Amino acid sequence: MLPAPDTPQDQLYVWRVVFPIARAIALFLVPVRIEGIERIPRGAALIVANHASWKDPPLLTFALDRSVRFFAKEELFRIPILGGALRLAGNFGVRRSARSAHASARSGAAT
Repeated sequence: MLPAPDTPQDQLYVWRVVFPIARAIALFLVPVRIEGIERIPRGAALIVANHASWKDPPLLTFALDRSVRFFAKEELFRIPILGGALRLAGNFGVRRSARSAHASARSGAAT
């Protein structure tokens, strides 16, 4: 895993400046229907969501209108601009090819 920044995400430049602009543009261009958001606690929460495309994680963040950190495959952190943006936003890299992960999945362990 890659280390997360020590700065709380709500203090990061990306979160305070870029997020509101990107959110406004995205929600204007892509209609989003939100159901069940009232069930998500306001404080800390673990949100487990599957996604069908690269657009889903940003749209989830925009819909929740709160600071969200994602686990993303570590290969994404190696892409020059995207990797920097992921780190600035406080996301975590996950090594999907780790033998321990495969062994855990094969054994039927809950993850």
